[in-house]
Amino acid sequence: MIKLTVQHCLVSLTEEELGEFESFYRRWSPQLPPLTTKIHNEEDALATVLNCWKLLRRHPKVTVTKVEKNFSHQYNFFFMEKLNISQELHAFLKDWKNDEDRLFVLSYYLGLHFLRWIDFVLIRNNKETANEIFNKNQNRHYYLMDEQDMQHSDDDTLYIQQRLITSLLARDDTSTNRFSQIVEQAINQANYTITTHNRTPH
Repeated sequence: MIKLTVQHCLVSLTEEELGEFESFYRRWSPQLPPLTTKIHNEEDALATVLNCWKLLRRHPKVTVTKVEKNFSHQYNFFFMEKLNISQELHAFLKDWKNDEDRLFVLSYYLGLHFLRWIDFVLIRNNKETANEIFNKNQNRHYYLMDEQDMQHSDDDTLYIQQRLITSLLARDDTSTNRFSQIVEQAINQANYTITTHNRTPH
């Protein structure tokens, strides 16, 4: 299993919470699609799910963000803010707030679809630029980086990708309402996964 740390989370996270997340992942990952994405390696893809999971568990309470991550992870905070104000998500959590398994599965699908959304807008915008970003990100520990790391790096790709991806996501969402579609799809998939699991003899 991929080993994450509390530093992979963009908001405050305890070791106990991380242990809970790992337990949910071990339980559910055999029944979920692989986290295949071009924008992140396997470690950072799972960290995306971790960040979604933490947000859903705290929703709608205010979660303390790590200020040193704000600039270095702009497109993640763009997505998290959209989740915070999503009416579809508010309705889901009103019904299922205490269903921890369902929250984890939803977090998994939200993370997966968010990453694939990034893949899509980057490739559509410019395939050559997209491939450059994809290749460099495979060797990064993206969620462990912060603004100080970026300032001391000779590689400005991370700065460029933050601005570019955030802009592309916002533009695509304005024209297609893609974010709401992603949330709706993730909710439907989570409900189906849980229902199918509950019907299967154990």
